Amino acid sequence: MAAFLNKPDDFANSVQSKMSQPQHTELLPPSMFQSTKPPDPWKDLAKVSQEILELRKETENLRNKDNAGAPSTQSHIKEPVDANYFHRYTGPEEFKYANELISRQSKEILDLKNEIQRLTDKHRLEIRTTEDQLVEKERYYTSRLTSLENMLQRKEENYDQEIDRLSFEHEKTTEAMTERINNLTEELHQLKIERREREEELTTKLKSYEDKSKSTVEQLKDNLREKEKDNSSLIKQVQQLKSYIGETEKSHRPTEVWRKENDTLSNKLQICEADRENLRSTIDLLNVRLTAMGEILAVQEAEISKSKLGVIDKKNLENILLTRWREKVFALMVQNKSSEIYVKKNVDNWKEKYLSLQSQLQSSERQTEILQHQISEKTAQINLEKINSKKALEELAQTQQVAVTLDNQMIENTNHFQLLKSVSESVDNHVADTVKKISSSLSMLKSYGERISFASSRVDLLQGQMARKDALLKLEGKGEVKDKEIDMDTTTSDHILVELEKVTRERDFVTNQLKQVSETLNDKILENKQQYENEIITLKKTVEDLEICLQNKTQAFENLSERLEDRELEREEMNERLESLSKELGRQKNMMEQAIEDQKIADEETMRQEIVELEKQVNQARREQTKAVVALRHIERQSLREKERLNEQIKLSDSHYNKQIERLQEQLKSIEKERNIMMATLRQEGLMSKVKQDRGEPIIFVENYKQPEEPMKSQKQENIVTEDTVQPKSNTEAVSDVIEDLKSLVAVVVDDNNSDSDDSMS
Repeated sequence: MAAFLNKPDDFANSVQSKMSQPQHTELLPPSMFQSTKPPDPWKDLAKVSQEILELRKETENLRNKDNAGAPSTQSHIKEPVDANYFHRYTGPEEFKYANELISRQSKEILDLKNEIQRLTDKHRLEIRTTEDQLVEKERYYTSRLTSLENMLQRKEENYDQEIDRLSFEHEKTTEAMTERINNLTEELHQLKIERREREEELTTKLKSYEDKSKSTVEQLKDNLREKEKDNSSLIKQVQQLKSYIGETEKSHRPTEVWRKENDTLSNKLQICEADRENLRSTIDLLNVRLTAMGEILAVQEAEISKSKLGVIDKKNLENILLTRWREKVFALMVQNKSSEIYVKKNVDNWKEKYLSLQSQLQSSERQTEILQHQISEKTAQINLEKINSKKALEELAQTQQVAVTLDNQMIENTNHFQLLKSVSESVDNHVADTVKKISSSLSMLKSYGERISFASSRVDLLQGQMARKDALLKLEGKGEVKDKEIDMDTTTSDHILVELEKVTRERDFVTNQLKQVSETLNDKILENKQQYENEIITLKKTVEDLEICLQNKTQAFENLSERLEDRELEREEMNERLESLSKELGRQKNMMEQAIEDQKIADEETMRQEIVELEKQVNQARREQTKAVVALRHIERQSLREKERLNEQIKLSDSHYNKQIERLQEQLKSIEKERNIMMATLRQEGLMSKVKQDRGEPIIFVENYKQPEEPMKSQKQENIVTEDTVQPKSNTEAVSDVIEDLKSLVAVVVDDNNSDSDDSMS
């Protein structure tokens, strides 16, 4: 039973712990120090004396129990300790201890008073500095608010000016566009009138031309019909393409509407996200407040439960006050933190609102730019239409000129054709005359040839007769008569021969002339035929070209008429679009003005509310700051006291551990002695040799290798010496290692406490 008894050191530690318990409590507010009175030292002495008497009674009871039931060995071990304990608590020593306590407490009270005065002075100075800082901050915030309000007013004025400028420019552009459209409509009306007049003229001319050229263009009509069929197919394709383009344009319009709806929905989503973030922040703040209120309620319930228990000591009251003070400080800190979070959220909300307004402005500016670009595109389209109409008019004028030239050419060609006909008829008549002349000349030639042949036959007869006469004359051989007759015959024959030669020459000359005339006539006839054929071919080609040109011009005229109709439809659509856009612009302006006015009113109200809340928060922050400063000073004092207490505790723990180490060393020595005795008895009885035989060779320590081996004189002496020398060394080494470890641990604990105290001070 004596082993389980408490030691005197434990009682001393309990007393010291009870005395040091109020030191473990946290800092108190200055109100507690001012309100509480200094404790009476005589009451503390009475309490200590009562505790000493109670401890004496407990020790006597325990001693009686130990003497009755404990064995002799245990009582032998514990008796000196109990004697020391009773020797410690004698009468004069108790009075000395009480006097020391009283003097120490009086010194501590004086030190505390001095510290309180010093800290109050510091606190006043800090309050003044904080008040000055708060005044400066208020001035800074007020100046900042005024500057922000001025900035907002300036931005609003600039925004209004920009809106007025844009509206004025838009009105100017709309007026200019309306004037241009009116001018274009007038020009188009005039062009229509001119086109109709020109069409009537062209139709009359074409009718006259068709009446004239029906005979020559019958073959070409078939080709024209085929081409008209192709043209009708192409027109159908063009109409299909127009319908497809119209459907595509109609399909594009909903895409623009969808884009606008998408923009509006994206803006709504941004607004909803901002509202969601605001709700989250409010929920977080409400959760913080709920947790703080729950903790406050729990603390209050604990206080109520503690108050119902009954009488509370002064230390418990101090702890309760400290807890209340901490709870209030915690609540104020929570309020401060929540106010900071709320202010941050408000600032973020204002920034988001400002960004949303900027985005709305940018979107409106973009829309205005888009509208301006659309108007510029429409003006460009109208200008292109003007240019195309001018080109069409020029082409019409060119076609008219070409038609006039073609008409003139056709008239000239018809005149030339008639001339050619008359020339060809005259040439045919001349050729017929020449053919008749040639036939008559040929008949004359035939008659002349017959004559010549008759004359030649007669000449031959005469020559024969003359030859017969010559022969007869030769045969008869007459004289001069014969010579005279011969001379007469020769003269007549010579004359006939000369005439024959003349006649032959004339015949040859006439034949040659006839041949030349016939050849020249044939050549001329061939040349005229070739010329007429070439002229006919060229005329046919020109007629074909003119017909092709007429077809092309008719097609171009039809295309131009279709284009004009399309342009008129597009112009009407453009007018409708412009009207719709102007209406949408008016609606957007009204909506923007209303939204801006509503936003201004809402912003002014929110700014007023926020200014009031900020003033309240600033006042609360001042109060909380003063409270926080007081709490920080208390925490600093508490940290200093805790440092001192920890140092004292470390010293006490060092002394306690040293005593325990000494006691353990004594126990080890006693155990070693008992073990040596047991080993000696075992060796005497011879049991160690049996154990060694069963186990084998013993394990040799490292230290045994270092020592020199000596010859064994006797097993008993050697074993006794080695066991007595080795075991104390190992035990002393183990104890020294334990002591070093404990010292290192104590140093680490002290360093940790110092670092914690430095952190709390900082």
